[in-house]
Amino acid sequence: GGQVSAGGGLQEALDAAAAITRPVDVLLSDYRLGAGEDGADVIARARVRLDPALPAVLISGDGDEALASRAASLGVPVLRKPVAAATLRATLSAATEV
Repeated sequence: GGQVSAGGGLQEALDAAAAITRPVDVLLSDYRLGAGEDGADVIARARVRLDPALPAVLISGDGDEALASRAASLGVPVLRKPVAAATLRATLSAATEV
């Protein structure tokens, strides 16, 4: 089994991840968050705070070039909404095998 933590924005997500009592296996974040924040920022800051090699996945309904560029710079896959459960499982599994 796994432990899941959630946050509604950048600081909440970072605080939730930091509060986990075991190493974080993978970070899954929506790209568009409130207040002008985005999931790429969450991933970048979580890697600084927790582990530079933290596996991560972005999920989004957007298909814009900025998202593709940010994801590529972080080396993370992007799943497009809606995401089938099997696709989500396979992507998270692949991210943790790196």
